[in-house]
Amino acid sequence: MIAEILLIVLSGVAAVFDLEYRKIPNLVIATGIFCGLFLCQEPKTILIRCIGIVFVFLFGMFQLMGMGDLKLWMAIVAFVGFSRSCFIIVGAAILLLGYAWFFVPGSKQTIKLTLRQLSLKNVQVFEQKEFPFAPFIFASCVLYSILRSLHVC
Repeated sequence: MIAEILLIVLSGVAAVFDLEYRKIPNLVIATGIFCGLFLCQEPKTILIRCIGIVFVFLFGMFQLMGMGDLKLWMAIVAFVGFSRSCFIIVGAAILLLGYAWFFVPGSKQTIKLTLRQLSLKNVQVFEQKEFPFAPFIFASCVLYSILRSLHVC
């Protein structure tokens, strides 16, 4: 329960910084990684989560996400592990796409770009400067915590 509360606080703080400055401070990320790993009870779990953090860092070499968002993902891995963090990030991406499709003027262009990306033809890096990703990660973390409290996941 404490880990989920800290995860929501961490992602909320990151969301505020991302909305305000389009940047997530390294201090927020470092604090999140430290707290997430500190809450682990077994050395094996700490090692597995550290491997997950390194994997996410290496995934960043493909430049499919901004580094701040990627570092926030690493902090989430420290709290919930790699596989559960993937559900949070995919949930955030779905929320972002839903927002872009239904609430942003010119959504037809966004839908065309998304479908082109999904077809894997001419894949391009998706520039999402208009949409900071951390607020969607925050919403996804809240949704994850609600589902965990209901014992759904």
